[in-house]
Amino acid sequence: MRALCLLFWTSSLHAGSDDVEAAWRGLVAELDIAQSTLAMMLNDELVLELGHGRPATDAMPVASLSKSITAACITALVEEGHFNFDDTVGELLSSRPDVLAADAATRTITLSQLITHQSGLLNDSTQSLSHPALNEPGDWHDHVSRAALANERDGETYFYNNENYAILGSMIMEHTGESVEDACTPRVLSDMPSAMPAEKFGGMLAWGGWAISAADMAAFVSRIDVPPDAPRADLDGGVSYGPGIVMRDVRDGQNIWHFGAYCLASDEDAGAFFVRLTTGITLVMTYDFCPDQSQAFAIQRDLVNATF
Repeated sequence: MRALCLLFWTSSLHAGSDDVEAAWRGLVAELDIAQSTLAMMLNDELVLELGHGRPATDAMPVASLSKSITAACITALVEEGHFNFDDTVGELLSSRPDVLAADAATRTITLSQLITHQSGLLNDSTQSLSHPALNEPGDWHDHVSRAALANERDGETYFYNNENYAILGSMIMEHTGESVEDACTPRVLSDMPSAMPAEKFGGMLAWGGWAISAADMAAFVSRIDVPPDAPRADLDGGVSYGPGIVMRDVRDGQNIWHFGAYCLASDEDAGAFFVRLTTGITLVMTYDFCPDQSQAFAIQRDLVNATF
């Protein structure tokens, strides 16, 4: 799974849902997409829900869009007092010697650094097509966390790494006594009934394992609250990575977005994209292929431009 930090502009004007539907259908044809779903919300109202090659209401695997759900769950747990953003791995996993080695330098990584990919963990073991999380059943959060926390770290370097969110998943399970699904569903997905662990990828729920309908994902995204003091990693061009989202401050507020993709070199490739604009529009698109950067940019560009 990967996230792309692409830039876009915003306008105070937005077109009707017909323009967005036309842009989506154009993308489906241009990119030869066999299956796709689309949802569009204006503020808290669902104004468009479409399916191509499958019902619009189907729960679709959303890959790294799952990180937004995990980050919202972590934020809820912080608000409940389970932990703080400046707590360290050593503190939060102190009772888990099976996950965290006693002398590991990674013990000083903070929750804030994990949620913004600033942990300094630079070797993402999950990106291998042979990784067991992609091929074997079971919960893989502790397994991935153990391997990641045994590695060296490079200061507070930003590096988009699924392992950061695997560690967050282990923390969620440790401090709630529940699975990631059972801990996070009532906190952030209680009125989104389509949300479930993806059939093949549910063992990596915290970093890429949710399946959800486009409409329910759009409802979730429309409610994301980004406090001014939320952790963030400053990137290029005024873009930053916040709690499970890419964001850019603009004149009228803040645009947020994220990409996700399963790139498995097989017929199980899949991807998803969301964006929420300061105009009040939220868009979610899912598709059954792994886009390269130019294709991902086309999805973002065409859908966002259609809202002007």
